[in-house]
Amino acid sequence: MTIHEMRSQLTRFLHRNDATDVERGHRRLARAGLTGAATLVARGMTMLIGLATLPLTSHYLGKDRFGLWLTLSSFIAWVSIADLGLSNSLINALSMADGDEDKEAAREAVASTFWIASLVAAGVIVAGMIVLPLVSWSRVFNIASAEAASEIAPTLAVILIFSALRLPASIVGCIYHGYQEGYVYQLWNGLSGLLGTIGLIAAIKLKAGLPWLAAAFLGSM
Repeated sequence: MTIHEMRSQLTRFLHRNDATDVERGHRRLARAGLTGAATLVARGMTMLIGLATLPLTSHYLGKDRFGLWLTLSSFIAWVSIADLGLSNSLINALSMADGDEDKEAAREAVASTFWIASLVAAGVIVAGMIVLPLVSWSRVFNIASAEAASEIAPTLAVILIFSALRLPASIVGCIYHGYQEGYVYQLWNGLSGLLGTIGLIAAIKLKAGLPWLAAAFLGSM
């Protein structure tokens, strides 16, 4: 049995239309439990991978560039949750549409959120590309190393672009959560973290610069 067939059977069991109200309630609890368990596994795996790659990254980058990498990684984590409330709004709209079995309302909610997120992402990229060359980033981050200073702006550009693109892409996860299939999204999230780590290690083995490390790590999103 393939993974696709297993997921199809699980979805049919958890979303069967001929179930009674009590059975549907039990299935909602089952889906919530699966999502919680998958979230713990995905985040735990991400944390362990991060701890495992920390010494490797530190040794490769050196003091200044590693400090810059940690700072920018914190920024990435902050940006990943800054979606202007679009995620919660879409999840609520999809949950209501699913309860009313209104597919047209669900389509409109997804389309509206996608285009709003895309416009915001485009605006962030354009604004960032204008501002980046105007700031002395070596002073902002207090970087003394010439090599690290030369990599700040390109690395910030990579992070800006990938973080902005993540905004409309994150709608897929909202759809899973809206239909109470968050466990599927968390499995993809765990795979994303694993692929990002593989990309990071590959970039280090190839002796790539900090912008390429950022691209390899973030590209899995």
